[in-house]
Amino acid sequence: MSLNYHSHILNWLGQLPTDHSPLETPAPKPQKRHYPPSPSMSSEGAKKRQKTGSDIFRSQKIPLPLPRTPGSRTGDPFVDEDPTPRAPTDTTSTSGASTSGRSSPIKRLNELALDPNGVDFREFTTVNYPSGVFTALWDISQLARGNKVISPDKKADIKRAVGQKGGEWFRFVDDLCYCDEEDPRVQWGETPSARSVHKILQKARTSATDGESEYSWNVEVHQAVLDLALRDLRDHVEGDRVNFKFCPSARIMIEYRPGSTPESKMIDFCAVIEPEVESLAMIDGLRKVLPMNSINHTACNPLLKKPLCLAIETKPPGEKWNAARLQVGVWLAAQWTLLARLVHDAGGSFEGLDFLPGIIIQGHEWYFVASGREGTKTVCLTPLL
Repeated sequence: MSLNYHSHILNWLGQLPTDHSPLETPAPKPQKRHYPPSPSMSSEGAKKRQKTGSDIFRSQKIPLPLPRTPGSRTGDPFVDEDPTPRAPTDTTSTSGASTSGRSSPIKRLNELALDPNGVDFREFTTVNYPSGVFTALWDISQLARGNKVISPDKKADIKRAVGQKGGEWFRFVDDLCYCDEEDPRVQWGETPSARSVHKILQKARTSATDGESEYSWNVEVHQAVLDLALRDLRDHVEGDRVNFKFCPSARIMIEYRPGSTPESKMIDFCAVIEPEVESLAMIDGLRKVLPMNSINHTACNPLLKKPLCLAIETKPPGEKWNAARLQVGVWLAAQWTLLARLVHDAGGSFEGLDFLPGIIIQGHEWYFVASGREGTKTVCLTPLL
């Protein structure tokens, strides 16, 4: 993620109007539910829906999600069939209803894939994607290989660590892992010390060996990684305003939940942009006309005025992959719905916004998710497991 990423988002938000009426989907009149006949695949409309991969992430006109019918507002609004151990419920979120959350994750994924306002998961290898997604994948692949990820001033520190207890982890660090003094990597912040890395690795190994719960992994490992990456090591990075929040109680407002049977899915962490003083007036102007006065799709109080830029859902090693996909997919779909309403009202497009990112963590493994828009449906791309 570039250092100018937060500025790009705030500039994009700044082009949206703030003098419009509240953005809400009109409530439909009570009526018997009717389903239109399926169009012929030879029809012009069907041909338009057969988009290429790159079309998933490109849309000149922004269609809004279809209005929900009264019949969809049944059941428990806060059921989560695969809940993370959560903090106390956030009572500021608007109440609403969702479909029964007791369906299996794979069943709900299949239902949402067929919903015109739902979520469809596809593999990275099955579609063509825009340059922004390709660049992200390329950067991730280089980082995964360990190429030029360590500042040269850490060589002595790592050599000392090799001879210490637990230092076997550092034996794999070779000259290819170090960047040059003028490498752009130095702009990302300081390289963590060998001691800091060893401490997290030890916690991760213990959590895996002891079969710790998702909550324990979050407290002992994942939060420590995010603290190190987005706070401790970036304090001196000029212009950086990216932070993160632990948000297991942040619920999606009913206005933004995807599909005719909206889910109340939650995630574990989210990255946010800490707005500068000059940006707050612009954000507050938008908040005045948005549901629950939130710049985001959740009414969780700490997130009312800090734009979200990354969704993270965690699971223990090798567990509940489909449940994690469902949680991240619904969250990103709600974020796209909010943006679609803002852009639609401004008469704009998503040009320049290639994708919204997410991360699914299973123990030691971190998986990148890229989401785009296909009409009123959200498409999430994930790696092939």
